[in-house]
Amino acid sequence: MFEARSRRDEAAARLALEEEQLARTQLRAPIAGVLVTPHIDQRVGQALTRGAEFAVVADAGRVTAEVAVPEGDAALLRIGASVALKMNPFPTRVFRGELQRIGAELRQEGEESFVIAEARVENAEGALKAGMLGQGKVSAGARPLGFALFRRPLRYLWLKIWPLLP
Repeated sequence: MFEARSRRDEAAARLALEEEQLARTQLRAPIAGVLVTPHIDQRVGQALTRGAEFAVVADAGRVTAEVAVPEGDAALLRIGASVALKMNPFPTRVFRGELQRIGAELRQEGEESFVIAEARVENAEGALKAGMLGQGKVSAGARPLGFALFRRPLRYLWLKIWPLLP
């Protein structure tokens, strides 16, 4: 009888120790969000050193959208300008945000040159996903009607005439 109790107590102590060790192996993210590390299942079972990164958790409540702005309109961009996005999967919804960063490099795709502007967009419902495509509008502020109507034609003429000037 004494021997059976002793084995039971020993087994209970081992079980408590194993449960404690198991609790130490659980990883918890310091923030709520969406796991964006690809092939996370292949990392299971790896030994990690203290402070090592296991996975990346992204804040799904706000997303960064990249908007390609034609080179000719890049001078009109201002940080803090309002942005409206219509994404292909949601053609009737408008997602609103604010311009956070304007790219410093001009990109070329075919015959078109453009600057990438990054906008921070609220995504409380989690509808926006990485890689989605759509169209965006960046507010350039209020301008006189003449500026809006004649800006492009005058710019075109200036670009044709300027090389001819001495």
